[in-house]
Amino acid sequence: MLTTDIVRRLAVCAALPLFLLATGCSEGHGHSPEQLDAMIAEEARESNGAEGGGPPESRFDPESLMCEPAVDASGGWRTEAPREAVEEGPVELGAMASEETDVTGTEVTVVDPDGEPLTAATAVEEDEWAVSEFPDDFEGAELTSGVHTVLWADEESGAQLACDGFEVD
Repeated sequence: MLTTDIVRRLAVCAALPLFLLATGCSEGHGHSPEQLDAMIAEEARESNGAEGGGPPESRFDPESLMCEPAVDASGGWRTEAPREAVEEGPVELGAMASEETDVTGTEVTVVDPDGEPLTAATAVEEDEWAVSEFPDDFEGAELTSGVHTVLWADEESGAQLACDGFEVD
């Protein structure tokens, strides 16, 4: 009789955490998919160093042809920028996503050699490059000597999509 009571008590104690876990998980988190996307985008901006909606701290290195820190974004974005130093403009900048993306527009930010961000918007069409020309498509921009970092972000959520850059002699 004593053994049966102990076994019952142990079974109830073991089942209680499972019951609490199951009931807690069935409650849901109370956020819509859109709210979760916005929360993730905000977290990505914060972790990438963006403060107050500014560009992240990623900077293009013309030696390695990469950005540091790298922009880690889903969607398989490809970028296009001059790989050799240019002497005159306009400079064509492009980005293309894989078929799985739901991004409909990008905000392209070119950070000039002095660290000043210049921004333009481009539409994203399926299986086509979203193209911008620098400095023509960027209000108040000038093609100055030095390294320029190009950052693409989702126009709607602000989530970083890709980073590239170019150099001007």
